Amino acid sequence: MRKLFSITGALDHGLGKFLENLPVLLGLTLLCVVLSYSLKIVDLMLGDVPVLWGVVRVLMSILCISAMVSLVQVSIDLQFKRKPFSTLLVRPMKYIYLIVEHLLFTMMVMMGLLLFVIPGIYLGVRHCFYAHIILDRRVGPFRAFGISSEMTNGYKFDLFCFLVVVGLLNAIGSAMLGVGLLFTIPLTIMAFAYIYEKLLKNRGVATSLPTAVPSMA
Repeated sequence: MRKLFSITGALDHGLGKFLENLPVLLGLTLLCVVLSYSLKIVDLMLGDVPVLWGVVRVLMSILCISAMVSLVQVSIDLQFKRKPFSTLLVRPMKYIYLIVEHLLFTMMVMMGLLLFVIPGIYLGVRHCFYAHIILDRRVGPFRAFGISSEMTNGYKFDLFCFLVVVGLLNAIGSAMLGVGLLFTIPLTIMAFAYIYEKLLKNRGVATSLPTAVPSMA
């Protein structure tokens, strides 16, 4: 099976896209990082007031997740040469699908990890594109699992290695007082969007499933 991508090639592409769209990607990443650390501050400050802590934490969690989803959606839009933010409000049901899919994905991976770890890693890699597929294509949660399985067939080891490198890069970014995440998160998210496009087109899915908006090209 021919090699569709390399780790260095994906990261190099991600860096180029990040620099090309610096204001948008850096701004969204900054929002995600600030909201994430704010959650920790809420836990420290309001931990002794259970009701208030619960309400504030739920609201902050929703904002944090919304920012992360927006960042992923924008990375897809940029990769496919669409206008950033042009698809955020298109097909609102995709966000409900995304919640359902995330819960199912988490349950599968956790169960797999309990079964001697390896099955959990396998399922995590096999279905790693579920969020991109739901945000990018007009499909429901269960169909997204099937498409991700088809896309990753034959490339699971390459994807596993890539995800390990991504994890290490973001761990280094986090160790730099969180400041490094402002650069590692957008870089790796754009690299992931690049691989998503490669595998999507390789399986012919890009031509069989409609997108929300046309390309800018």
